[in-house]
Amino acid sequence: MSNTLLRIYPSELKMPFELRKSNSGCIELVNKTDQRVAFKVKTTNPKKYAVRPTSGIVPPGGSCGITSASTLLH
Repeated sequence: MSNTLLRIYPSELKMPFELRKSNSGCIELVNKTDQRVAFKVKTTNPKKYAVRPTSGIVPPGGSCGITSASTLLH
């Protein structure tokens, strides 16, 4: 039996870089349990990437979308 609480899709988020253009991507968290599961997401470079929501609770059998966006550099 797996001890994984959440399924994360896709498992890797790739955002192509384009000069003077903001890019974004989305991942989905799916709760594989019959209990609520809390999550927290932290970027390694908050000046370049914004993540929303940064934390939350996924209901039993439910899902939550998380968006990551690159910020424009002037």
